[in-house]
Amino acid sequence: MDGILSLVDRFRSTPDIGKLTEKRDITGLIRLLYFRNHEIQIAAVNALGTIGPDATPLLVAALQRKNRTLRLGAIGALAEIHDARALAALVERTKDQSSEVRWQAAIALGELGDPGATPALRGALRDSDKYVRYASAISLLKTGYRPLTDDDWSWYFAGMQQWDRLVLLENLPFPHWCISWMTRTAKSGEK
Repeated sequence: MDGILSLVDRFRSTPDIGKLTEKRDITGLIRLLYFRNHEIQIAAVNALGTIGPDATPLLVAALQRKNRTLRLGAIGALAEIHDARALAALVERTKDQSSEVRWQAAIALGELGDPGATPALRGALRDSDKYVRYASAISLLKTGYRPLTDDDWSWYFAGMQQWDRLVLLENLPFPHWCISWMTRTAKSGEK
């Protein structure tokens, strides 16, 4: 029974993130991404970002775990680190079952600023979640992407929710009635 109580006490106490960072305890900091306390999660993300590229391999491995909170924390840390080795894993997370993970992955890809993220971000402009589409549109700019065709511009403007600019295009990949539906949907807060 004492073993269980000490385990519970260990999780109740506030972890010493400074000490973990000083020791460069990447595994210990990644464990803190599971904490329900959001402040501890954020501090762990920032600490992992401070450690830098040495944390990348373990954070990339954490992206494969089923725990959504862990994946979100790992993505946040990778966004701070800016390590190109995380590109493929972040691209894969743009297809995650969780829209929040897809949204954060799109943001992180923008933080990397790597043009190699462009195909995944262009695909994410067609995501069912408006926040994922918006993050993808913003991140595309950070990778140096510029739409060339009306089709590219239409998906970009839809992602940015710039309906007034979208209606000015001549060759839309969807009927004009969709724009009025998208505008109403955006105003009502639906996905």
